[in-house]
Amino acid sequence: MQVPRTLAHSGGDNSVWAADYTGTDTLNTGTYGADYGKITITMDDPGKNCAGIYTYGRYNTTTATERVTVTMSDTGDTYGYNGIFVDGVSTLDAQKGIELTINGLGTNNQSGNDNQAWRNGLRVETQGKVDLGTDTGSVITINSNAAESYANGVYSYGSDAGAGYETSIKGGDLTININKDNAVQQMDYAAGVTLYSGSKMEMTGALNIHAEAVNGVDGIRAGNLNDDGCINSLQAKTLDIYGKATDGSATGIYLMGDKDSVTVSDNTKIEVTGEYDAFGIVIEGSGVKSSFGSTVIDVTSKIQTTDYNDVDGLKLWGADTEYSDLTITARSNGADINGISLVGHNDRGQVAVSGDLQITANGNGTYVKGIEVTALGKLDVAGKTNIDVSNENDGAIMYGVYAQTGSELAFTDDAQITMTTHEGDSNAKMYGVYSRTKADVTFAKGLTVKNGNLGAAVIAEGGKVEVNKDGGNDVKLEGTIEARAIEDSPGSGNLVNGTVKVNFDTAQSYLVGNSYTATDSTTDLKFTNGAYWDLKGNSSVSDLTVGKGSVINMTADSSRYSNLQVDNLTATDGTFVMNAGSVDGGGSYSDKLVIDKTSAAGTNTIKLISTGGMEAAARNQAVLVKGAAADTKFAVSDSVYANGLYEFDLTLADKENNGKYDWFIGSLQKNTVDSVNTMVSANQVAYTAWIDGNGTLRQRLGELQSGADNGVWARMFGGKLGGDEFTNKYKTYQLGYDAQAGDWRVGAAYEYSDGSLNYTSGSGENKIGAVSLYGTLQGKDNSILDIVVKRGRIYGDVDVYGKYSDQGDYSTDATSIGVEYSKRFDSGNNVYFEPQAQLTFGRIDGYDYISNKGVKVAYDDLNSFIGRLGIVAGKAFSRGDVYVKASLLHEFSGNSSVTMLAANGESYSADKDYGDTWLEAGIGGNITLGKNCELYGDVERSFGGDVTKNWGANVGFRYSF
Repeated sequence: MQVPRTLAHSGGDNSVWAADYTGTDTLNTGTYGADYGKITITMDDPGKNCAGIYTYGRYNTTTATERVTVTMSDTGDTYGYNGIFVDGVSTLDAQKGIELTINGLGTNNQSGNDNQAWRNGLRVETQGKVDLGTDTGSVITINSNAAESYANGVYSYGSDAGAGYETSIKGGDLTININKDNAVQQMDYAAGVTLYSGSKMEMTGALNIHAEAVNGVDGIRAGNLNDDGCINSLQAKTLDIYGKATDGSATGIYLMGDKDSVTVSDNTKIEVTGEYDAFGIVIEGSGVKSSFGSTVIDVTSKIQTTDYNDVDGLKLWGADTEYSDLTITARSNGADINGISLVGHNDRGQVAVSGDLQITANGNGTYVKGIEVTALGKLDVAGKTNIDVSNENDGAIMYGVYAQTGSELAFTDDAQITMTTHEGDSNAKMYGVYSRTKADVTFAKGLTVKNGNLGAAVIAEGGKVEVNKDGGNDVKLEGTIEARAIEDSPGSGNLVNGTVKVNFDTAQSYLVGNSYTATDSTTDLKFTNGAYWDLKGNSSVSDLTVGKGSVINMTADSSRYSNLQVDNLTATDGTFVMNAGSVDGGGSYSDKLVIDKTSAAGTNTIKLISTGGMEAAARNQAVLVKGAAADTKFAVSDSVYANGLYEFDLTLADKENNGKYDWFIGSLQKNTVDSVNTMVSANQVAYTAWIDGNGTLRQRLGELQSGADNGVWARMFGGKLGGDEFTNKYKTYQLGYDAQAGDWRVGAAYEYSDGSLNYTSGSGENKIGAVSLYGTLQGKDNSILDIVVKRGRIYGDVDVYGKYSDQGDYSTDATSIGVEYSKRFDSGNNVYFEPQAQLTFGRIDGYDYISNKGVKVAYDDLNSFIGRLGIVAGKAFSRGDVYVKASLLHEFSGNSSVTMLAANGESYSADKDYGDTWLEAGIGGNITLGKNCELYGDVERSFGGDVTKNWGANVGFRYSF
């Protein structure tokens, strides 16, 4: 950058009287400086290399006791110029701060020699010193419409001479705005603060920077142009940077020198948006620690394609930085993303966070990493850590924490890593924690890894990862755990083994995923106090501890059989859940625990889960545990239900095998489950409901009177039937019509029955709709012959509750033909008795259905042939009679069979014999209500049968005409 020529003093010499100064040209204070009150410069169309205020000279101290205001603008031709230029060991003491505005409306760059039209708000060089005061904040505003232009809010260049020749800027609050809200965004480059070759900036208040440009933006930029080892430093109480590059790259803070530093005592906020690259803080090789207080960084790249662009919250190479709390948000649709990228160099390279760390990285490019630390870098987080990584790219590679080449990462408090990708199947690769090549990653307390694609939770490839070393913290891992070796350097042939140690020791702790352990590497997994492991397939562990209440679940892999291979097992009162049943393609009948080296004394429980084939597994003595020591015992805890028709009671046996012991299924006993018993009972329900509807002539029509030609009647009867497995509360409604046809009375009736069922472990309904035809012949000797033919349809459903729940609906047709003969004898005093005989043939057609669980249920045809001998004794009155009745009934047939086939291949069949003998007794009566009306009814119950009618009631009404 060129040093401007000395311009003539304009406006008079005010050094003696400290008067205000107002001018329209450069204020040049000469060799010895001057004292002023207020300085106001308003300059239009400044010339090439011009300055609003210019000071120069070792003895030049220019003081303004009031505010310094400089306003510069151009409208046509435009050149490079400065707002305030403090040069040549001179000093500017602006006790009330400065208000500096450059408004470049000109677009015709006349700088010449391919130079850009630069704008420096405050420029300090060659040991120049500026004191902006602390009473009133200073403001620097630069706008430029020129395309070939760049701007520095503050530009400071010490000296090529090196240390001792630094420039100095100090003050309270300072606000720098470059092209903020400018409608014409054509400026090529903008920097809020630029510090070169020995520059110091000390702000006791807030430093606020807003910079926008087209091709590049730096909030703060520092470096040594000639590699002379000069110190560049910036201090502020708070720092707020906003940067935006509309067609280029943007950086919040960029420190390039080996002694550059930034120190912020309170809060740092950086928001940066670039079209291509976007960085929050970049420090390259500084040997001086930078400190940023409580820091929030938000970086965004607008690039839509994966063209080797980067977005980093922190990008540090050989630099030490510290923060109280650190929050980083990084996003891009195409660029690779690092929340923190730290590379060690020359024993430097450390990030220390004394509070909490929060990283959110959302991208659509190839790589998204929450934290990457390499080359002996160090990361220490004292507070809680939360890392959220997401990527919608189907081929993305994501890391929560990535460490390699001897780096050391220590998380003192709880940490959580969340990784997500698009919904549905994805080829994205996800790694929660990845430690390579002698890297050491330690989580002193709990760790949660939420892995949306069930990729890797923890991988140690020649590195080390340890989680919850001292115990007592929740560890929740989704994804695989893997330990394997890698060469300590490419091509060396020297392998470094990986080590993973995780302590799952709370009831809320778990691992969902597999474990893979290469030869000579170590996976030491401890599950105690109720923690559990859901395996997703074959796994290997060098050291496995399973304590009381903890569960190793090998059934989380969709019923596939898998092996858990363990070098050393320590298990006491632990539970292993395994699949067993039908043989798979590899000849296995179950999951298997394989112990390769040692197992400690203890007794453990095996819980078996099956989808069918348990009898085959037992016949083939399926081995569940292989290679146990003699004092390592296993037992099956519960019966096995394979979602079919049976529950299996198992016992295990062991056999010696080369000095160790294999545990296998020794014996098996099966029992039908409640759903089978209930569905079998459903057929008995249909049978008893149908035969109960047969009834008698007296129940149907009451006391028939001779001489009535025609009649209509209605009745309702119901009751409660009970068997070993069910009760049926039912109601039946029947409506009929009959007429005299010669000596016969013939008629027809329709009936509807509705039953509510309770099974031992379920419920259901039974409905019947039927039509009957009947003919009744009344003899002159008081005998009656009654013939009834009935055809109907039976509907039903079964709902089984509890562990064996199932549901099914069925329907079928049924037929019956009944013949009843009775004869009435009078014994005087209106007392009579009436012997009865009845035969009823019935048939329920076979039917089948499929239950909700896929059980195919089929019932054969059921034929019934029931004989009844009965007696009725009663007394007649002028308007009716009352009677008692008793009957002996016998079922001469009643044979049926049922078969069931479950979806898992289990089958059941049984022959059922409903043949039985039972008694029925009851009382009833008839009342004549008028010449043509009759009311009749009875109550009854049964005794002695397999199915008992606990009570039955019947009431009817007949109208004859």
